[in-house]
Amino acid sequence: MFGKYNDTPAAISLGIYLLGGLFYTVQLLFMTEAWLEGNGIGPEAVGVARVLGFTWLGLTISLLRTYSTGPDGQNAYFCLLYTSDAA
Repeated sequence: MFGKYNDTPAAISLGIYLLGGLFYTVQLLFMTEAWLEGNGIGPEAVGVARVLGFTWLGLTISLLRTYSTGPDGQNAYFCLLYTSDAA
């Protein structure tokens, strides 16, 4: 996957970001109550935490799509960052 990016430091750092996104997606979608309890947040925030988990899921999927087509192809991740920054 990094071959399309010539193993640049940017691709490696985005790969690390991808791992973090996967970690937070799993925690927020499948272990919501335990994550909230571990961070000292009450159970009334379950809905907000799951919405945050779906947001991480969208960022992770768009980053995977960007990786799979290379830097000149589908750039959904960067378009998503641009539109969320403009809002």
